[in-house]
Amino acid sequence: MYEETLIEQVNLAIGFAQQMLRDNDEFFPFGNVARMDGTVDVVAADPGEGENPDPNKVFEFLVTVFREGATKGEIRSCVVCSNVTLRNSDGSSPSDAIALRFALRDGEPFDLALPYEKGKSGQYEYGELTRMEGTLDVKWK
Repeated sequence: MYEETLIEQVNLAIGFAQQMLRDNDEFFPFGNVARMDGTVDVVAADPGEGENPDPNKVFEFLVTVFREGATKGEIRSCVVCSNVTLRNSDGSSPSDAIALRFALRDGEPFDLALPYEKGKSGQYEYGELTRMEGTLDVKWK
């Protein structure tokens, strides 16, 4: 069930990010959490900066919310989804990507990246989903 919940979290985050790109050509960080019973809830954050908040502040606000849930024993995994630019180690041009940063109560954090570009037709084209070493630091009780 734990793996199924993670897959649900990935699909939910990527689906919403893709919808936001189609509708707005961008998105602010958002996230979702898996509760202890396995239900998944979407989490949006408003750091109180109006319509165009600094994405870094939104990200940090989400992490604060997730830390509170983890400390209280309310969640077993969380993910922050953000719009990033990937710098390629081979020196090729950087690419835009949907980034998912996971923290798990019972496991090591991991990151996923889904590169994308807007094609000549105006439609978004997506590359391969890639797993990377985790960077999200959430303190579990």
